[in-house]
Amino acid sequence: MSNSAPIPIVAPDLDVTQFIQRALYRWISSEPAEKIRARFASASHVDSLATGLEKRGIDAGEFKGRLWARMLGQPWKPDPKSTPAPSERATTGSTLKLILKGKEISFKSNIDMLHELLKALAGKDDTFLERLYNSGLVSGRTRKLIAQTPEDLYDNPKVRDQYVRRLPGGWLLGTNLDSVRIHDYIKIISGFAGLEFGKDIVVKLEDQGIKDPLS
Repeated sequence: MSNSAPIPIVAPDLDVTQFIQRALYRWISSEPAEKIRARFASASHVDSLATGLEKRGIDAGEFKGRLWARMLGQPWKPDPKSTPAPSERATTGSTLKLILKGKEISFKSNIDMLHELLKALAGKDDTFLERLYNSGLVSGRTRKLIAQTPEDLYDNPKVRDQYVRRLPGGWLLGTNLDSVRIHDYIKIISGFAGLEFGKDIVVKLEDQGIKDPLS
């Protein structure tokens, strides 16, 4: 019988959470973008996985950021100034502002901001929405951000009646989204349009007495 010490699975100066995180991020950075898009086509799948990682002590926001960057075929860069967009119910008394290439526009809600961003980009390129849809970045198997029929957005007729807005070219926007998902979509759309989030597109909240916009 050999008396040699067992080979450690994890380096002694690296805990299990760090090991999992580094392995996951290495996999994301090395996997082809098309495979990442196919594997994580469902937004609910991404959310579920992010929640599980967060329970292990891994930053869900960083995981999503790295994942979206890889889907877009772009390098991931940490953005310390970036914070999740506030929820619609928390913007009372505050103003949401979207700065698009130096032009500042104010909104009362997150979904208004996303809606106007898509309209602005579609107004500059009438093929933008079709290309965005076909890219698979916002049109997973179980959930779509944009589509050409209400039925393609939601199965439930009551949801269709309440949460659909019109976009140029006959496209429709599904608006049954929370603020975090809207913020994620703005980042994805920015990258797809060739704009740098945090530079070409900036989201700001002018707070008037609200300490925690997500509370």
